[in-house]
Amino acid sequence: MPIKRLYHKLTSEADATGFDSDTLSERKKGADVKGQRLQLIVYTALFAFIVLAAYGYYLIFNLTHDVHSLSNDVRQ
Repeated sequence: MPIKRLYHKLTSEADATGFDSDTLSERKKGADVKGQRLQLIVYTALFAFIVLAAYGYYLIFNLTHDVHSLSNDVRQ
């Protein structure tokens, strides 16, 4: 029987933290908004990182091509 009492205590209108269901739903909505804001920041940063990584690869590729051309010119 103690398990049933504990279950009812935890699932009652006011839970162990002292918030009622309205307060908890408001906090959940606030957390959802914060989560969406964080998603926007993270996805934007991820996109920027991918663009910069591709541009860095392009620069390194061109640098190796230029160094190869320079070494051929010096050899001749």
